[in-house]
Amino acid sequence: MKLHLELQLPQGTLPIYKPFESGQDVELDAHGTFQCKYLFYFPEEGDYPHYPAHVSDYDDIVAYASPSVLKVRALEPGHLQSTVDTTTWNYVLSRGSHDDVLKKLANDPLEGLLVELLIPRLYRDRELFTKVTNILRNRYEYIDRIWSVSLVLSGEAGKDQRMQLVGEYVANQAIAQK
Repeated sequence: MKLHLELQLPQGTLPIYKPFESGQDVELDAHGTFQCKYLFYFPEEGDYPHYPAHVSDYDDIVAYASPSVLKVRALEPGHLQSTVDTTTWNYVLSRGSHDDVLKKLANDPLEGLLVELLIPRLYRDRELFTKVTNILRNRYEYIDRIWSVSLVLSGEAGKDQRMQLVGEYVANQAIAQK
């Protein structure tokens, strides 16, 4: 069944990462489900009305959620520590020390962990880049975008290391372009 999903961000919010598209066509099988994730944040405290998702078959509305008011309040000092999971990758990446980041990379499963989000930090800190790539190398993990930072930071040693990892492909591409 072909359906149309209509979404709106809550009033007073700003989208995160990408421009928000309000309408989306969805193809569902009988008894099927569909999940849509959209990210936003509230820059200020307040009570914000939220017009919920509506689903139509292009003629009639076939499903919708009830409207609600979202109450956004700043956390009290000290409250943050008891309510935020400080072990998540997003928390460690945004607020953790270099040691926290390195421990997370060394000890946690990398599946689903967006290691590429470290790239801005790696460009600013050559020592962190070296430690991160050592951890990834010891775990036999190759993430092209991480090692690409070596082209800027590490000079010949980093380039040589990257060429060892992807050299045949790069060499073949260079030959093909000549």
